[in-house]
Amino acid sequence: MAGYACIYWVDHLQASSHNMTSGLSKDDGSRIDVFLERKYLHWLEFLSILGRVSHGIQSMQKLENLIQKESELNGLLGQAQDAYKFIQYHRTGIESSPVQVYYSSLLFSPSNSLTRGGFQEEKAVWVLNHPVVMESWSPCLQTLEGHTGFVSGVA
Repeated sequence: MAGYACIYWVDHLQASSHNMTSGLSKDDGSRIDVFLERKYLHWLEFLSILGRVSHGIQSMQKLENLIQKESELNGLLGQAQDAYKFIQYHRTGIESSPVQVYYSSLLFSPSNSLTRGGFQEEKAVWVLNHPVVMESWSPCLQTLEGHTGFVSGVA
């Protein structure tokens, strides 16, 4: 049951906003804010355990799109965009080991990342030499692997 809720909560939020004439409410916005600021890394860890990180990427894209449609929730847009980039950029590490959400993902995120900044207390304290990281997210968030020739298209 917890797995279902973890995987499909954004889908249900999206469906409920389509069924309401006014879309997402301010109350929905405050709950999304709490989720992104306090629960996001734990959610990613659980998605990794479930083997559903790719669904998490889709969920963050849907959440970003939902927030863009609601003018009164625009304050959350930057945070949602950062969360989407965070999961895209760190997907491989998170899929390979759930604890990488807290270790390498926070450590190697850009210094201006809202997710990194919001979860400083989760950062590995045993790391003595912190790497030099980018200031902001690179526009090149994913690398295609597994091909030997020229890539002419992606679906």
